[in-house]
Amino acid sequence: MTKTMTKLDKLSIAVNTAEVIGLFDDCEAIALLNMKDIPESYKFIQDYICHDYRVSVYDMNLIGKRSYLVHVHGVDKFQIF
Repeated sequence: MTKTMTKLDKLSIAVNTAEVIGLFDDCEAIALLNMKDIPESYKFIQDYICHDYRVSVYDMNLIGKRSYLVHVHGVDKFQIF
């Protein structure tokens, strides 16, 4: 029987992934996004392999504090700022 991944499980994976990447050492928050597609205005930064997941990082190009979309493939999409 396969256990369904909870939102807390997903956030835990995102936090562990962010820690490995190191780009987010000064982040203040991380949130699970309810987003099907990634907007074209988001600038792709780089793909990483962390904990057996492919992780794509995008700059969200928002006004104010730098904010990133992190897509942990097979898990979900997250905003880190």
